[in-house]
Amino acid sequence: MLARLVVSATRTVGPRAVLGESPVWDPVRGCLWWIDIESCLLHSFDPCAESSSSHLLPGRPGLVALHPSGELVLGIECTIGRYDPGCRSFKPLLAIGSEAGIRINDGFCDRAGRLWFGTMDDTLALPKGSLFRHDRAGVIPVGEGLVASNGPVVSCDGHSLFHCDSMGGRILRYPLNPEGRCRRPSVFRAFAPEEGLPDGMACDVEGGLWVALWGSGSVIRLDHRARTTVTVELPVSQVTACAFAGPDLGELYLTTASLGLTDTELKASPDAGCLYRCRPGWTGAAATPALHLC
Repeated sequence: MLARLVVSATRTVGPRAVLGESPVWDPVRGCLWWIDIESCLLHSFDPCAESSSSHLLPGRPGLVALHPSGELVLGIECTIGRYDPGCRSFKPLLAIGSEAGIRINDGFCDRAGRLWFGTMDDTLALPKGSLFRHDRAGVIPVGEGLVASNGPVVSCDGHSLFHCDSMGGRILRYPLNPEGRCRRPSVFRAFAPEEGLPDGMACDVEGGLWVALWGSGSVIRLDHRARTTVTVELPVSQVTACAFAGPDLGELYLTTASLGLTDTELKASPDAGCLYRCRPGWTGAAATPALHLC
């Protein structure tokens, strides 16, 4: 039987989000950026000072990535652009469709600086979401017919793209070539309803895939055969995303949500929506800036 390590996470100081998402480590500023989608907020957390700050945005953010200029890349509603945290200004660059009820949801830059991101249906009922890649050629559709695209992440060796069909309860694996072209995906892992819905993901340098499970109060590590080797337990149920961070990239940060919880549930889980962290014993790779957004 495969041994499974269980790790506990603790909350950080800072705000409680309605729908926390998209954590990314900024090594230049020494902070973790993350968002509260429904409150239109961008948060930063400084682990050295144990302090946080917030930026009000002109719409609901769906992703955060780094940019080589030192600015950030944000997906806000159906627009991707550059955000200057100093003057708090957003410059739109790419419009992603115009259909009502669709917004950008989750994204990741691979080691070549290509931005992978998805869209989702606001009602979580219709298969109107898609998966995209942005590189020198522009915005390229990769997959469609999704209710909610989540957690695109490329393995550290660059050979695989992992992507969550969250409402379908499965993780898809796309083989990648060096130019970032995808072949037909296969189901890497399917989840029973009682296991939770797969959401945001991160990779460690040893090839493990870390998956936030909405509804389960946990993040799990999957090995190359999709077996669970680690479970990170949280005291809140709605875990949304994870990212390796800190100077040594040895801390795992976890975003959560309080969305839809009743007063009774919020009383039982007063820290729902907070940012959590743990040191699981693995390290991640440094985030690559989005190199093709001028």
